[in-house]
Formats: sequence, structure tokens, C-alpha cells
Amino acid sequence: NVEFAREHSNAITGFYGCCGLAHVDDVGNVTFKHNISDGIHSMMYAVPNRRLTYHAVFGVTEASICNGTAIRGIPDLVDFAKQNQIDGLLCDYEPSENYTETHAKAYANFLDSLAQALHEENMEMGFDVAGWGILDFWDVYAPLHIDFYTSMSPTYNAKNISQDKSFVTDLVAAVGSRRTSIGIGSVPDPNYVSDCKNMPNYT
Repeated sequence: NVEFAREHSNAITGFYGCCGLAHVDDVGNVTFKHNISDGIHSMMYAVPNRRLTYHAVFGVTEASICNGTAIRGIPDLVDFAKQNQIDGLLCDYEPSENYTETHAKAYANFLDSLAQALHEENMEMGFDVAGWGILDFWDVYAPLHIDFYTSMSPTYNAKNISQDKSFVTDLVAAVGSRRTSIGIGSVPDPNYVSDCKNMPNYT
């Protein structure tokens, strides 16, 4: 990632540090990956004389969202972001069941609470959206104090350009172009293709 940033400095403004740098468990306890500060720092300052943005990606369990205990993890998540001097957090939550509006509203409550806590420290909050599950409940998510909505759907659409355009159009209509985040992604190293079989190459 650092090498890419240096070689293509005009094409990149920052990183989403993926994935699972922090994790909220079923009762709201937060755990963190260790020894990541050096890596974060090297990415933020990959380009000489320029500070790239960095948002750490974290996960949360379905149980903690549905029972409301995820809220308990907010102070630790904010402290994690402050201690690493990053620009904010990005939540990656992809439940595989319970595709209800009640579930989406519970998730929205957590997101908005965390966003407001981060804003008090001048940091940003974003989360992954997509065209499946509860991740496209635009009426629920659009009013939130979210800084950016990161699109995942085009990654998995098997180069279906019309489907990609439709999703992006719906997303922009719901949250506005300033909060819509659609960009480029890296592709698997040839030696690790089998480990990344769910992530097709971008075109």
C-alpha cells in the first residue's frame, strides 16, 4: 500500500485500513489488533511532504447491535482513534440474516452515537453500504450524522456496469454526492489469490 501510494501519489488521498483493526463483541467489549501504530504512521506519511488520510476499519457483532450493548464500546473506539492520531473510523458490518427495518434502526442508532462521539474529537465516521441485507435502508441511514458512506456493491457485481450505475445513482440520491465514497481498491498479490477468492480484480 505504501509503495502504491508513492508510485501513484496523484491518484490517492488516503487509506481505509482494512480490516478488523478493532472488534466489538457480543456484550460491547472492544479488542484491538496489536502493534499497528507503526503501520498506520507509515501509510499516512507514505508520500513525502504530504499527509494522507487514514480511517481504521472495525467490526461489530450482530448480537451487540440487536441487544444494544455495542454502544458500550464507543468510548474505547474513540480512544483507539485518538491514540493512533487517525482521521476517524469506518464500520464494516455485514449481517447475513434478520433483514428487517428494526435491525437497520438498531444499527443506525449505534452508528449515529459513534459518529457524534468522534465529531466531538474532530474525527470522522463512515460505514460500508451495499445493495443487500440491511445495508441499503436509505431512509434509515441518510439522516445520520455520517461523514461518508462507502460503497461495496460494485466490488461483487461481476463487472455489471448497469447494475453498478444503478446502485451508485440510488446512493447519491439518498445521501448526496459529498458523502458518497466510491473509489479504487487493490487486487490480490498473485501469491495470495486463493486467500482472496471473494474479491475479484477491479477493472
